[in-house]
Amino acid sequence: MIVDGFSTNPSSTFGIELIRDYVLMDLLGTDYRHVIYWAGKRLAREFPVLSAEEAPPFFQEAGWGHLELKNKKGTL
Repeated sequence: MIVDGFSTNPSSTFGIELIRDYVLMDLLGTDYRHVIYWAGKRLAREFPVLSAEEAPPFFQEAGWGHLELKNKKGTL
């Protein structure tokens, strides 16, 4: 895809990982873990995944890669 003369790859998460793992960590310091926890909690509330079958397509659509159940324990 080309946007304003720049080529983009919507499935690439490299830039997001750089920001999350380096820039945000430096900016937030000791609050980093709390903010990442809050962000994950907020995403889970905004985009609920109600079953294990819904999780892999959600990860794929979000551009987070392939999610596969390797082992299942219990009755959940």
